[in-house]
Amino acid sequence: MSSYYTGGELFYRRLTGLQGAPCITRDFPLQEPNESLVDFGFRVEKERSDLLGDALRSYFVSGAVRLFLSKRSLCDARNAASDTEKRVRLRSPKPHTMLFHPSARIDTHFTAAREVIDWTQEFLSDVIQSVADDIDYSSQSIMSVQGLLNRLEAEDGKWRKWLTLFDETRHSLSFLPNGNLSSKVDDADWPEIKRLLKNEVFPHTRLTVINSNPRADERPQFEPEKVGDDLFVAAKDIFTIFVSGNVMSRGITLEGLTTTIFLRSADEPASDTQMQMQRWFGYRGTYLNMCRVFLFTDQYHLFLAYHEGDEALRKEILGEMNANPGIAPKPTVLQGLGFRATGKIANLRALPLCPGADPFIRVIETSAFSSNNTGVLARLLESNTWFDVVVGNTLRGKSMQRQLSLVQVAELLESFRYSSHSPNPEGENHKRWRALEAQNGLTFPEAPLFRPPSHILGGAEIVSPPSCPYSVGAYLRLWSALLSRKARGIIPTDDRITPWSMINLKEYAASAPKFYIGIRYGSAGKCDDPRLAAEGILRMDRGSRDGVLVSTWGSRNPGHGDDAYLGDQLFDYHVHSGTPPTRTEGEPIWRKRGSPGLVLFHVIRGIDGKQDAVTVGLALPLGGPDHIAALRPGS
Repeated sequence: MSSYYTGGELFYRRLTGLQGAPCITRDFPLQEPNESLVDFGFRVEKERSDLLGDALRSYFVSGAVRLFLSKRSLCDARNAASDTEKRVRLRSPKPHTMLFHPSARIDTHFTAAREVIDWTQEFLSDVIQSVADDIDYSSQSIMSVQGLLNRLEAEDGKWRKWLTLFDETRHSLSFLPNGNLSSKVDDADWPEIKRLLKNEVFPHTRLTVINSNPRADERPQFEPEKVGDDLFVAAKDIFTIFVSGNVMSRGITLEGLTTTIFLRSADEPASDTQMQMQRWFGYRGTYLNMCRVFLFTDQYHLFLAYHEGDEALRKEILGEMNANPGIAPKPTVLQGLGFRATGKIANLRALPLCPGADPFIRVIETSAFSSNNTGVLARLLESNTWFDVVVGNTLRGKSMQRQLSLVQVAELLESFRYSSHSPNPEGENHKRWRALEAQNGLTFPEAPLFRPPSHILGGAEIVSPPSCPYSVGAYLRLWSALLSRKARGIIPTDDRITPWSMINLKEYAASAPKFYIGIRYGSAGKCDDPRLAAEGILRMDRGSRDGVLVSTWGSRNPGHGDDAYLGDQLFDYHVHSGTPPTRTEGEPIWRKRGSPGLVLFHVIRGIDGKQDAVTVGLALPLGGPDHIAALRPGS
């Protein structure tokens, strides 16, 4: 373990929720209704100050613990005369650093450094404080050792608690392969840790600002400094707090980085850029249990989403390389609702995995395959028990007594055939289904997910995925398959923060939807197909253009009164008498996780001698999988 790279898996997943979790978050201080700007500003500043205070205590205490375990002295390293490089290295403690990343803006770095100095001076007397307030940050500014000593005595419990938290992490890591990385340090060692803080750590910790401003300090120096022929002194940055931004986000490695406070935000975050800013990843060795990242909750969730997308990408690339060693992989790159995949390619197209709350199959067939599609409905009528749905003395349609599973609905959708629509599985909109199969180890009968007909495979594609029966079918098959798999790069539609790999699969499997099957009647008379006409199915008028419906769902708005029709998307609620989902004006009607789904057949009257067409609309509950693929413009 001490030789392995540690990244997002440990920081964002493996230890999440434990007392000694390596990511310390504060709820992002969103402004509450009726909260004044003054009160809001005060709350933000308090959250930031508390986060900074915790980070500094964690950094100082972990530094003292590392000195305690190493049996080396920072004082000796700093005060020793020049010597050979080998002897200087043997005498010096390992670098122990902290990064404060407040923003990309250079001016905020000096303000942030001033915050650190102010924190160290807060427990000084009023007289000394007033003098100290006149000092602006410069390379000569130092933190107040006396202020830190006063704070340590006044807040003994806040400092001591870090020994417990570090030991909690040490204990958690011990269950990993070769995870016994460090020795136990607990309350019994606090007097010695406290002595080291006072005599070694506080007096010899530096504060530097690294950016392109002339006022900033020089770049970090972690190697012994040469001062003469074969003579060296200890490195400048053994114990250093760095305040920086873009300079630290790429290119520079911080040796011994143990503590990070990351307050940077972006209006349009891009995962490739922010992935580079996670300098806390690396080969942390025996001090891994003391590594901490302090940030606001919203940024934590962004980093977690980046990590999940990155893991999905790696799995896909490795899967493709193993399956086709001689062909360069063409992986699916993911982005999210709150971030882009990259800012380096303009106008990336976002393609969600989930077809939405109420996808409607807009492609219709009125010629060669019309009989096949009416036959899909006819067979359901012949082999199942149906009953009329009457609302307010009006016959609205029929409902099938038996419900269908996710896979059964997928099979139903895949049985439709079209003369003008037979999408290519290798097309840009559909190749990700194969990537998801490879990432999650799906084999027959779960794979393939995407099952277009083979009669004109790779033919024309006249509707987008949310309106394509084969795409919606692939989504339902994936949903069913992932109920027993911790998939990477996927989020549930009812919880856009928690990755699918971290949800309770048993709960999601238990709440997987069963679908009611209904037929919505229209006003265009009985169907031409004798099998449907014999069952009294009434078709409807819908406009279409080049084989694609112009309008989809009908009767969206609920009526008034206890016996009013709820609308086509809630057709089944007149059957099972459940509580309908709450409607929000302008928003799709999402059913709660655990609610039933709906497949509602529509028979469309053929115009100008054309045959009748059969299609369906679906209502999906929350709780299914989703991700957002980033596609190049024009793809």
